[in-house]
This record gives sequence, structure tokens and C-alpha cells, in this order.
Amino acid sequence: MIDYIKDKYYWFLIYSNLKKSFKNKSESKILLFGYPKSGNTWLRFMIFNYSCLLENQNINETISFEKLNILQNNVLEKGLELQSVMSKPIFYRTHSRYNKCYDLFNYKIFIHRNPLDTLISAYYYYMNREVPFYSFPSELRDKLKNIDFFVKYNFSKWLDFYNASISKSDVTINYSKLKSDCFSQMKILFTTINWPIDDKLIKKSINMSSIMNIKTMASKLKQENGMASKTGKNHFKGVFVRSGEESQFKVELEEETINYVYEKFPNFNIIYSDLIE
Repeated sequence: MIDYIKDKYYWFLIYSNLKKSFKNKSESKILLFGYPKSGNTWLRFMIFNYSCLLENQNINETISFEKLNILQNNVLEKGLELQSVMSKPIFYRTHSRYNKCYDLFNYKIFIHRNPLDTLISAYYYYMNREVPFYSFPSELRDKLKNIDFFVKYNFSKWLDFYNASISKSDVTINYSKLKSDCFSQMKILFTTINWPIDDKLIKKSINMSSIMNIKTMASKLKQENGMASKTGKNHFKGVFVRSGEESQFKVELEEETINYVYEKFPNFNIIYSDLIE
């Protein structure tokens, strides 16, 4: 109960601070939200590579992780630490479930990826730490090293996030559709948030933002750990950008775990139909 009250109060403070800071801002306010490892960073690269191309169409290489965090440095969870220079439009991102702060934004972009591959990616993300699964309860860390346990343990959190988010977005991006028809999805996104539309530059931004190009950039600039923590027991020691491929769950997980998710989330077959044999 005490933690619940603290959490409520913390988000109340963020909401109050953001509302005050937004009061005299005429720029569009955009929020990108998605469960961790749903393709959030890939989508940010495409959005901000496109933004850079609109200013200089002669750019041919993706921005770096460092540049991305300069162009888009606002995180909803850090709403008490407002940046002195805010992006135009004002662009925030979050992995936090829907709360009142969402309502302060003009446009809300929700990206979701099938829960099985999302949680597999999250498994490796949290395992490759100085202390594996450091952000989880200490008594569960050994159990969480079993990938099937990890997926089943975290699935309810994914489902809660999805159910709370799907009706709140102005643009919903299905990772599967983004993989199969990226151009159409990005054009819909840019049209909805009222950014200038240039088909040639959208295609160029998609190419610049390919997983391979991002990984090459990260290796070249020694930014392999991307957005992950770089200090302390939560220090990430792996490669932030994985393959991005779908259907990893068919070889990574036991059939019982896959069926568990199917049963708890019967819409899987409809929403991610291309992944069902």
C-alpha cells in the first residue's frame, strides 16, 4: 500500500510539472509508448532520421544513439527533470502504463509487438547485466534465468500494458505490419501527426534505420549498449540491438509456454496472424 501511494504521488508530481511546462507551449506534443523491447527504439530512429532528412535530404547515414538522445531526450518517467531545451515538436517517450499524463499530449503513438518475441527480447535484455535480472525481486532472479519461467511470469504485465494502451493511441503501430510494410505504416504515422510528407525521404529514412545499419553504427561508434544502463549492478553488458526477427519463440520456448500465452490472449491469432502456422 505504501509503494502504491508513493507511485501515485510521484505521477501526480510529474503530471503537475508537465501541465505547467506545457501551458504556454504551442508546439505539438507527441508521446510514443510501448512495452520494453517492442521496437520502440527502432521506431524512434525512423522518426528522427526522417526529421533530419526533412532538414537536409543529403544525409546518408543513420543518426547515432547519442544524437537520437539529443534530438529526443524527454522521458515521461523523468518529467520532474525537464530539459532546458525541448524538442519541436515536444516529443516524449515512455514504457510506463497509461496514466493521466498521457492526456497532456496531442498525439499518442503506441507500438506493440507479439508478446512472445517481446518477452524473449526482454529476457536477454535483463539477463545481460552485471547482476542478471537486477530490477526484479532478488528471490526470483535464479528462477528468471529460465526463459520459459520469465515469459510466463511477465506475460500478465505485457497484457495489462496492451489492454491499457490500445484504446488510448492516435496511431497504433503493429510491429509485424511495420516489418512487412514499413513504408505504409510510417506514412500513416507522419500523416496523423501532421508532419510534412515526402515519400522519397520516408523510404530513405527507413533504409537508414535498418537494424543492420543501426548495429553497424553502434559498433563503429562503440555504442553497442544503446539505451541501456551503463553503471552499477544494473550495468548492461550485451548488445542492445538484437536481430529484430519475428517468430523467435518457435525455437526459444517450450510448446507449453507458447500455448499458455495463446490461451491467455486468444486475440494473438488475429492480431499477429502472420506468425501462426
